[in-house]
Amino acid sequence: MLFEKIDDEPEKIRLKDLKFKGFKWVTLYKGSKIDLPEDQGLRLGLEPVKKKADPKDKKQSEEKKESKESKSKAKVKAKPAAKKQDKPDPKKEETEKYRKKLESVKGIGKKTAKDLIQVYPTEKDLKKALKKGKDAPIRDDHAKALKRKFRGLFGR
Repeated sequence: MLFEKIDDEPEKIRLKDLKFKGFKWVTLYKGSKIDLPEDQGLRLGLEPVKKKADPKDKKQSEEKKESKESKSKAKVKAKPAAKKQDKPDPKKEETEKYRKKLESVKGIGKKTAKDLIQVYPTEKDLKKALKKGKDAPIRDDHAKALKRKFRGLFGR
């Protein structure tokens, strides 16, 4: 917090100096300003400096209020549109099941499953690629675990 010296007499104060791991002495004259923690400035008898309101700050605060109001209006308008979409998308459900099945394999997490879904968007695509012996874009040990998960398709 910024403080200002109001008294006529100069005053020396001792401040902790972090650079040299010690203390330093600072002389404050009338009208000099210094940045101190609030409790320390008040204890020394210094007056807090009041910030002057900038016209730019007023404009920014008005813009923030307007943007908040417009967002709240947009949220109100968006809610009825969400009610129209009662039927779940079957492709999304299928992809979600596929992702969960991939994540159930030891060593494959959310990111790896996402990468696999980008390369092989459906479970059928992945099964075809594994059957043909194509390399998956993952580590070898994870690829082996993935093949074990789907080995019922290839025979033992």
